Amino acid sequence: MPDYYYSNTAVTTELAGNAGSGDTTIVVASAAGYPAQFPFIVALDYETDAEELVAVTAAAGTTWTVTRAFGGTSAQAHSAGAVVKHVVNAVDLQDFRAHEDASAGVHGISGSVVGTSDTQTLSNKTLTSPAINAAQLNGADLSGTLQGNPTFDAAPIFSGAPVFIGGTDFADAAAFEAATGELALQVRVTGDEAARLQFSADGILAWGDGTATADTVLYRLGEALLGTTSRLRVTRPAVESDALATRVGEDTSSRFILSADGRMLWGSGAAGADTTLYRSDANLLATDDRFVAQVETMGAPSAASGFSTNAYTGRRTCGVYYVTVLMTNSVSRSASSTGNIDDTLMCTLPSGWRPPAQTSASWSNGITSGEARVDESGQMVLRTAMPNSTIGIGTNILCSLSWVG
Repeated sequence: MPDYYYSNTAVTTELAGNAGSGDTTIVVASAAGYPAQFPFIVALDYETDAEELVAVTAAAGTTWTVTRAFGGTSAQAHSAGAVVKHVVNAVDLQDFRAHEDASAGVHGISGSVVGTSDTQTLSNKTLTSPAINAAQLNGADLSGTLQGNPTFDAAPIFSGAPVFIGGTDFADAAAFEAATGELALQVRVTGDEAARLQFSADGILAWGDGTATADTVLYRLGEALLGTTSRLRVTRPAVESDALATRVGEDTSSRFILSADGRMLWGSGAAGADTTLYRSDANLLATDDRFVAQVETMGAPSAASGFSTNAYTGRRTCGVYYVTVLMTNSVSRSASSTGNIDDTLMCTLPSGWRPPAQTSASWSNGITSGEARVDESGQMVLRTAMPNSTIGIGTNILCSLSWVG
């Protein structure tokens, strides 16, 4: 229904000239107090047998544009001086009652008018393409696709099984943002007092038992480097199952395997593992293959007075030492009938190449031979020779020994 406008201050006026039954323009003596908006209703020849209602649709001063025969009245001719009055009419009253009696979505028994000034609760409504600002949903049943970039600034709870679907690259994936050190996502079991799994915004994954702060972490330590300050345990169903395996590039087989029973296996990456290391018994490490370790060499020994260093060899690997020195004698030395000679310092082995305790060594010059002693200080001392033998001047004495460090 159209809107009609009203005024409580409209004066009762009169026609300033004659108006024929077909005229759509009339001139009144005064327009004081009449509505400034259109249309409004006036009666011509008010309260006479010739009364006619017209709708004023525009005005220029006291000249009005009108629609004749309003509300079921008849268009008639009116003379100058006819009374003109702003009136409430039957159309208004019928519209009011029709609105009051409406039964579909207005003021009737099954709906309400939704306004902008009052707080109202809506139910059983379908909103098509609405623009809702600062909405608060309580118990909503949502379906379909929510588009845009909504922000949840509180703590939304997903009680079902939400599925977050990304696109073909990381830019389309679901993103959980927070400040450095703050939680971006956490997982709990109903009743937990703390998170069992949590993702921090700085990339740290942390686990707990649900009763206290997380105590196990995994994080990026550097470029292509994963780190943890916790322990890692792998449980496999069978003793020979792989617990850890590594490969390089396009390898078709693992280069290193750590099996659940503790064996370590190595291969070329092109075929199965062929080298093993394992515990064969209590406190015993074993391999069924060959073992090669780094071999270190010794520096020159320090010759004592009466000797000079001719040659030397010292090698050690895995704690096993082997030392040979060839010293040139410059003093004649004779053994007694029992093979004893004065204890004579021949040389001193370099630091780091000395036995942990006094050790016996054998020596020979190709003519006679005997025993020498090497102690913790590295001093190599001649002690015995063949009975009644002589170590001549210029004789080369070869002395060798080995020990486990």
